[in-house]
Amino acid sequence: MAVTLRGRIGRAMMGTLLLGCLTGTSVHAVTDCSRFLHHQSHPDGTEVAPGETFRKAWRLQNCGDVNWQGNEIVRIEGEFGPAVSPITSNPWNPGVSGDRFMDVTAPTTPGRYRAVYQIRSPRGFFGDTFPIEIVVRGPEGAGVPAADAPPPPPIQVDAPCPEAHPDPASACPIVPGTPRTGTIGAAGEVDAYRLDVGPGCARLRIELTNLTADYDLYLGDASGGIIGQSVREGTASELIELTLAPGTYYAYVKADPARVVDPSSPYTLSVTPG
Repeated sequence: MAVTLRGRIGRAMMGTLLLGCLTGTSVHAVTDCSRFLHHQSHPDGTEVAPGETFRKAWRLQNCGDVNWQGNEIVRIEGEFGPAVSPITSNPWNPGVSGDRFMDVTAPTTPGRYRAVYQIRSPRGFFGDTFPIEIVVRGPEGAGVPAADAPPPPPIQVDAPCPEAHPDPASACPIVPGTPRTGTIGAAGEVDAYRLDVGPGCARLRIELTNLTADYDLYLGDASGGIIGQSVREGTASELIELTLAPGTYYAYVKADPARVVDPSSPYTLSVTPG
C-alpha cells in the first residue's frame, strides 16, 4: 500500500483523539468501556466440523457509565463469523457483567481460523477486543493440516530494521520502552514503524528526537488514514501524544522534500506511556 504524507499542515498534536476511547477533558462526557473477562464457550483452539454452525459466548463487563443500547459487535479482524451483530436486547447498565452470544458458521475448508470483535457505539469503537479461534477438522477428524498448525513467529522488536521500510508492508516494529534509531537517505524519504496496541485503551507519547535535519512525524491507522502529526520547523523534536484504542498503527518519519538531510546522523523514535 502506497503511503502519501501531505505537506506541513499543522503543528505538534498533543491532546485527545477519539479512537474508541474517551479520555478526561474539561467537560465530562459519557464514557464507553467494555472489559473482556473470559470465553464462556468455545475457547481458542476448539475443533469444529466444516460448515458447522455453533453459538459462541464471551463473558463481558460494562465498565463505563452508559448502557449499551443501540451498540453493535463488529468484526475488526478475520474473515469468518458475522460482520456486525447489533445489541438489541439486554443492553446492560454500567457495572453489569454477563454473556454475549453470537451464532457463527465455520468455514468449509480445514484449517485454523481466527476473528476478533469489538463493540462500537455511536461515538466509535471502544474497550477490549474479544477473539474467536477455531480449528476446522479435516476428513475423518484429521485435524488442522500441518502447514496451518504452526503459529507465526514472534516479532523481534530488537532486530535491525530493513534498510528501506517506507510503507506498512515493510514497516519496522516498535514497542513502548524500546527506542528505535534510523537514518534518512534523501529528501522526501519516509521510514515506517508498526505499533500494536493491545487490549484496553493506551495513552502514548510518540517522540522523534536527535534531529539534525527537518524531519516530520505522522501517525496512521491500519486503513491508511493519517490520524496525528507533528510538523515543527527545523530540528526541533516532534511529539504526538494520543489515546489509542486496540489495533495496529503506523508511525512515519518523513524528511521535508525541500530541505537538505544528513544520512550519517541517526534520529531516535520512541514510544512511552503518556
